[in-house]
Amino acid sequence: MKGNVAKSLPAIELPDVEEMPEGWALTTLGEIGKWRTGGTPSRKINSYFNGDIAWVKSGDLKDGIITATEEKITELGLQNCAAKLLPVGTVSVALYGATIGKIGILGIEATTNQACANCIVDPKKISKEFLFYYIFSQRQNLIEAGQGGAQPNLTNQIIHDWPIYLPPLTEQQRIVARIEALLTHINAARDRLSRVPLIMKRFRQAVLATACSGRLTEGWREKNSTESVELALQKIHVKASKTGREATDNIIPGDCILSVGDPGTPYPDGWLRVPLQQIARLESGHTPSRQHPEYWDGNVSWIGIHDAKIHHGGYISKTLQHVTPKGLENSAARLLPLNTVCLSRTASVGYVVIMNSSMATSQDFVNWVCSEALLPKFLMYALMAEGEGIRKFGRGTTHTTIYYPEVKALHICLPPIAEQHEIIRRIGLLFELADAFDQEVAAASRRCERLTQAVLGKAFRGELVGKS
Repeated sequence: MKGNVAKSLPAIELPDVEEMPEGWALTTLGEIGKWRTGGTPSRKINSYFNGDIAWVKSGDLKDGIITATEEKITELGLQNCAAKLLPVGTVSVALYGATIGKIGILGIEATTNQACANCIVDPKKISKEFLFYYIFSQRQNLIEAGQGGAQPNLTNQIIHDWPIYLPPLTEQQRIVARIEALLTHINAARDRLSRVPLIMKRFRQAVLATACSGRLTEGWREKNSTESVELALQKIHVKASKTGREATDNIIPGDCILSVGDPGTPYPDGWLRVPLQQIARLESGHTPSRQHPEYWDGNVSWIGIHDAKIHHGGYISKTLQHVTPKGLENSAARLLPLNTVCLSRTASVGYVVIMNSSMATSQDFVNWVCSEALLPKFLMYALMAEGEGIRKFGRGTTHTTIYYPEVKALHICLPPIAEQHEIIRRIGLLFELADAFDQEVAAASRRCERLTQAVLGKAFRGELVGKS
């Protein structure tokens, strides 16, 4: 084993040899085992694939033991590409792409593609687990050393030249045991934290369901008298239908009811189930022709699916694309007013946003301009309260679409305007608590990552275990 390494090593911060424990030696990854590259059989030849030889792609490297692969190749495929069969215990590193720096230890005999660098470790010099954790500790440094433009790429030479301080094998084993003992606790905390986002998603959905069914403001209604919904509808010349619990008897086959759970669920007295189209003006969207450059890159904000995904559940003030007035004039796209509520109806069904200024949308949206009887935020929350259930209004399996007959048949259970304000206020308070909790969870997750790196840093500076 070398006590010194070439001066051409990557420029990473390393302690001086004198600062390391006695018996540790500086060498490179290229010196601690045999490195093998991988290969890909021709995709044009079907007989090379779907065999019984495990074939590791960089996406199969998930910072753990590899016991299965997404694809397998045949013996014929192996013979006709650069891949080699690698033994159990081989350490693999992803060289490029979205998975750069990801690692794995083969728990099965396998081959890999060319996006993996593979080390068959010399057991007289290093343990596979010690190498695994060392590369894990160096991931960010390796990514930064990667060559290329927008997406970094590691080379086999970078990996081979990468420096490592090696302790004696017995000390390596003690270090690995201590790392794993500490990471067990950190990973348990990380696993618990990873479950929180789903819990918070369910919490928010429960808040919306409780709010839009009238249960959230049950006590408020008992203490507050409000202008009736019927009077509010009369002001906009809409005839009132049956109210409250009687409204469940008034459902016509073909009606699309915005309600949580069973459409026949009774709503509070004083609420009305009314056609949405009677209390909000329905507007469609459109995409100006892409063949006319003069229709695009203007000053009119134009909402697409990606915009709605980013701003789902809130106001949208910035869009990724803009059209010109000429683009609006020469298409069915419309400039819609502030506070228009937009629902994605195809491609990705169920995203809801409110316009923060005058904007246009693609044909993937249905849009409502609310009357004075309906607050835009209440409509947004009523649509969101359906959750995944919004798809029930659509047709199609692979690509669900809500068509206009269903859109025009949408009904909403409408509370008095004062109660709508109170519902919006209470949802806002509960969502603020949820957002604050999300921030605490994110901070705790970052602490887990920092603690992991701190443990690994101490381990490979010789500070994690004492002398035996």
